[in-house]
Amino acid sequence: MTPFIKEEIKALRDLAGVWPNERMVLLGASAIRCFLEMSWRTTEDLNLLVAARVADAVATLARLKGWVQDSHREQRWRSGSGIAVDIVPADPEALTRGYIDWPRSGKAVSSSLMNSGKWPLITFQPWA
Repeated sequence: MTPFIKEEIKALRDLAGVWPNERMVLLGASAIRCFLEMSWRTTEDLNLLVAARVADAVATLARLKGWVQDSHREQRWRSGSGIAVDIVPADPEALTRGYIDWPRSGKAVSSSLMNSGKWPLITFQPWA
């Protein structure tokens, strides 16, 4: 049994299709659902960290059919299957620098939690 609904699986497959060789890490409640039964807690989005530059991630996601970036939150996208997906792109340069720059808002987000060098590798399976 998968902890994800079919629309989330479709969104994860979309991401695995455009970043087949990049590391992606599930964050937050979507990650916890992989290890614990969470009927007591729901989440309304997927949260992922991807090993990519911000500009590259935005350009890649903009090319995905049906994916639309939120006009108020740079990290938030709506997938073609209707799922809210927060993407945090972090390349080695951002990790070394210690923060991620969001170009549209000018906000900087600390990458200190990601800078351990021990990212788990999440391989997205073609779930049934």
